[in-house]
Amino acid sequence: MTTSKEDVFKAILEERSYQDRKWGSIEKRPHTIAEWILIAEAELEEAKRAWTKDCSDIRALEELLQTAAVIFAALEQHSIEVSYYHWWKESPDKKLAALSMGNARHYGLNYPGTKMPGVSS
Repeated sequence: MTTSKEDVFKAILEERSYQDRKWGSIEKRPHTIAEWILIAEAELEEAKRAWTKDCSDIRALEELLQTAAVIFAALEQHSIEVSYYHWWKESPDKKLAALSMGNARHYGLNYPGTKMPGVSS
């Protein structure tokens, strides 16, 4: 059985709200990127412990949800922007054709006010 992306995202947002109520908002208690990584790593360690020590998938999933919300907060606080782009090539008849992207990403992250080289908004 799987859960829809929408339900997973809703659960992450609900966990984010809970974390804000418990610890304070990211505006009131900001962290550096390094601090967010350490917090996320601690949450992930709790998920590992829940699975190995308690043999509990549900506890491990609860901790993974908390980890996802922490990572979400880090991305939210540090105001990342997502730039979507596509790879194109000119075919012999001068028409543009999409390149095969395979597993390549079609987006990049950058801080506000910066642009990825060769990417138009």
